[in-house]
Amino acid sequence: MVDFSKKIYNTDKFRSPALSFLATGAYCNYPKGTSEYFSFWETEMDRCINGFTADDGDYITGYNYFYLNYCPIQRIIYKITKDAKGHDVVKKTRETAFPDFYDYDYYYFLSIEEAEKQGKHLCVAKARRKGFSYKGGAMLCRNFFLIPNSKSYVYAANKQYLTEDGILTKAWDYMDFIDGNTAWGKKRQVSNTSMRRRASMLVTDDYGNKVETGYKSEIMGVSIKDNPDSVRGKAGKLILWEEAGSNNQLEAAWQIARPSVEQDGVAFGLMIMFGTGGDEGDNVAGLRNAFYDPKAFNCIEFDNIWDEGAQGGKPCGFFVPQHTNLDIRDENGKRLYMDEDGNTLHEKAREFILNLREEELKSAKSSQQVDRYCAEHCLDKNTWISTEDGVSRIKDNPKAWMTGIRKIYEVTTEDGTKVLATDNHPFFNGEKYICLRDLKVGDTIKYYNTIFSTEYQYVEIPGLIPATNFKLKIDEDWAKFIGLFLGDGSFYGKQGKISVIFDKKDISSFKWCSEFFIKNFGNATVSDSGKNKGAWELNVTRINSTNVFKALDLIKSSSSGTLKRYVHVPEYIMKSPKSVVAAFLSGLFDSDGFSTKDGTRIGFFSKNIELLYDMQFLLRGFDIHAKISSRQQKNGNGYVYTENKLNLHKIDIPVFREQIGFLSDRKNNNIELSSAVRKTKDYHYSKITSIEYIKEDEAWDIETSTHALSANGIWVHNSETPAEAFTELSGNIFPKKELQKQLAKIRTNKKLANAKQVGFLTEVKGEIVWNISKNKNDIKEFPLPKTADPTGAVVIWEHPVKDAPFGLYVAGIDPYDQDQSGTNSLGCCLIYKRFQDFESYQDVIVAEYTGRPKTAEEFYENVRKLLKYYNAKAMVENQNTGIFTYFNNKHCNYLLADQPDIIRDITNSSKVNRGKGCHMTKEIKAWGIDRIKEWLEEDLGNDTLRLNTIMSEPLLEELIKYNEKINVDRVMALLQIMIYKEQLYNYQVKQKTEKEKQIRLFNAPLFKNYDNTYEPQINNSFSTTTYMFTN
Repeated sequence: MVDFSKKIYNTDKFRSPALSFLATGAYCNYPKGTSEYFSFWETEMDRCINGFTADDGDYITGYNYFYLNYCPIQRIIYKITKDAKGHDVVKKTRETAFPDFYDYDYYYFLSIEEAEKQGKHLCVAKARRKGFSYKGGAMLCRNFFLIPNSKSYVYAANKQYLTEDGILTKAWDYMDFIDGNTAWGKKRQVSNTSMRRRASMLVTDDYGNKVETGYKSEIMGVSIKDNPDSVRGKAGKLILWEEAGSNNQLEAAWQIARPSVEQDGVAFGLMIMFGTGGDEGDNVAGLRNAFYDPKAFNCIEFDNIWDEGAQGGKPCGFFVPQHTNLDIRDENGKRLYMDEDGNTLHEKAREFILNLREEELKSAKSSQQVDRYCAEHCLDKNTWISTEDGVSRIKDNPKAWMTGIRKIYEVTTEDGTKVLATDNHPFFNGEKYICLRDLKVGDTIKYYNTIFSTEYQYVEIPGLIPATNFKLKIDEDWAKFIGLFLGDGSFYGKQGKISVIFDKKDISSFKWCSEFFIKNFGNATVSDSGKNKGAWELNVTRINSTNVFKALDLIKSSSSGTLKRYVHVPEYIMKSPKSVVAAFLSGLFDSDGFSTKDGTRIGFFSKNIELLYDMQFLLRGFDIHAKISSRQQKNGNGYVYTENKLNLHKIDIPVFREQIGFLSDRKNNNIELSSAVRKTKDYHYSKITSIEYIKEDEAWDIETSTHALSANGIWVHNSETPAEAFTELSGNIFPKKELQKQLAKIRTNKKLANAKQVGFLTEVKGEIVWNISKNKNDIKEFPLPKTADPTGAVVIWEHPVKDAPFGLYVAGIDPYDQDQSGTNSLGCCLIYKRFQDFESYQDVIVAEYTGRPKTAEEFYENVRKLLKYYNAKAMVENQNTGIFTYFNNKHCNYLLADQPDIIRDITNSSKVNRGKGCHMTKEIKAWGIDRIKEWLEEDLGNDTLRLNTIMSEPLLEELIKYNEKINVDRVMALLQIMIYKEQLYNYQVKQKTEKEKQIRLFNAPLFKNYDNTYEPQINNSFSTTTYMFTN
């Protein structure tokens, strides 16, 4: 198998032909027709087909050799040139050049060769922008030019994936290059279209007939949209499945294609599917299933080395993480995250990606990753964002992730606001979201008022020894002083001298700061300063002040090594509550700000325009929309400098006075009589003045509850598609990341994946008997693919205890009446075990039956037997009445709960009285969803939440994907349980104290083998192990 730890050195040894071409413009310098010429090309052909072993014994495959040497690509090239002064400078340009050796390309091509040796296929889940279209095009061309009569196919859900800068476009570009620069050129007289090319020509035989001759190798593209049968009968040496993560016909088409390239289960033609989690539901289901069950698709298996804790567990497909093949370089052209031979520096690269490996893996295994984990709607890493959680840089937000290296554009508006984003990031114009690429100069966008945190920030201040360290609370007074210091302060590092200068007209400001100095630094000295001694300088010297001001991020080292004031808005201010931000702005405006005597203008000057951008962002939290402008100025000495100014609009001056104000009574008096003016323009909107490409860099996305957020003050959308943004701004309130982790844990842990029994129940002489199904036909995914069998099966994680008392187990049912459905709606019954005093774990889902058999009566009967097996009573959504009729005819009405009294507490307007079950209104549903959220987030200790007891993969997927517009049958069944739990709470007899409950709860493992002191009746022809939540 492939050794993913192997490093290759001196990798240019594999690229001699490419390097020769770059140096001389030709591969072979021998004259055409000579024996040396033919020998050269025969040797190259052999290396491209059978691989190449270097003198040191290192080997690469034929596909890899061909790709590196005969397939030029568009890429960033770093060239050393001379500047005007003759100094070496590194210039970055985008040119056509040959690929470099990358370790994960090497592993990929080795995996292909291994799959061919084993007679299997290959499934690849990958991060975006890993060059698989280039590599795929190279593989197609190798077969076309070097293997006569070979057929190579490319399948995709849509033709655009093949032809619009897709894999076939890449192949045709290579084809033109190889025809013109090698001895392998081929005529294409018979077929030479955008979807098919065939190496052959037409000649006239002795009888005058047109006869096709030549190599007869062929490349064909096939679109399988809505027609999986289009792949039937196509026997190829190579079949590539492009964009497999966006193909809802993948699974069906793959199984149809297999007989054409296999005999007795052994593949004689290689099929490779590759893709990312780029779409939802059915589209990604096939890729996900193949990646996590490669054997079922006759794909080669790999140990899961990519997800923490999964190694040695269930095998998976081939995965290409984001942190690999990351060819990012510094200003000198030196690679940052790979060595010069193309080997990934894993530790450094992972740190750069911020643990993206785990998240990327989710992109291949859950439809939530299709919740646009690799979405390209992204912001620059340093963008200040404001969400319901407050302010942060997007790269530092725990709900954000890096999606990759993307082209970044700068958008500037009339008032100087700037934001960096990818070209398809959605911007809000007040009515709808529009992708940046569809916006132009002059278009209107809307601002988003900054939302501040409610939590005070603390800064760790180092003492002389660790024991004397302490945390300084950044309150309103400290924020005000920091604002003053950044504007009119100075710091002298050697003596630890702190000073702030005040105009002698601003007595109130001086007095406030004097009192602050005495309180926090001790007595200060005062000296005259400035022109004509019109200012006071307040000074204090403290030896340990350097450590304090460094910790507060207020000073930094200059180029000469001395310490100087660092003028910027510290991160802890950005993350502070609104009152602290107001105090900071008050101090800052008091220093370098001004107010005119007529009270019509407030402004602020700074050499540092980044400071103004941050101030502008903070002011929006007070609904104040400032304008930034810059102009060239000349001082008295003739020195030309840039003057940056932030001006408040006159309409916002009263708001500034009331919510922020100056420390200076003089400046406050200037604006005291300023009154609101008639609104002539809505400054919540602005026009775009420029859109410019800036760089390729990290792009980040974030999860928010509303999908809307502020990016440097501009209203944008997060990771969902613009089409979704146009229709809804409400989000999933469930803890999605934690649910994703639980889902990943089950899918990558063999023990947890097997912690269930699948089967059906029968009734023998009044007793319910459990029968294990050899074919595990339970429904494992959500949403259910259209081609899948909806019948379903019973899944059990814990069998009922012996002589279970009535009330220990309860159930929730989301039923249906019609035998056939035009939707993907299923029926669902969940069995839930409630707390009892002799158990260590409680409140868990122990069984599930979800399905839609041929008749509704079959569903009702399976539910009836399941309830009897657990001696459970169920709360049922009573909109569909068929289940009540069925249970009444079976004399089992007692298994269905009465209409709960608590609905009167939830909705006072309810007058419904149907006797059994619970009807569903908007208010009841909202109440139940809130209860589910509380239940999921309940802390069980030991870093365990209640959601970590859920073993149902499709239920987890429903919770992850939940919104009001999709069918979530399991969630609705769980909601019925929440209602029934609340109803039973008032009548619960067995109670235990919280202390006793916690002792048991935190001292027992989550899973143990089933206690064999009681065996339920099981019809089982082979041995099984049932995993339990309890002893």
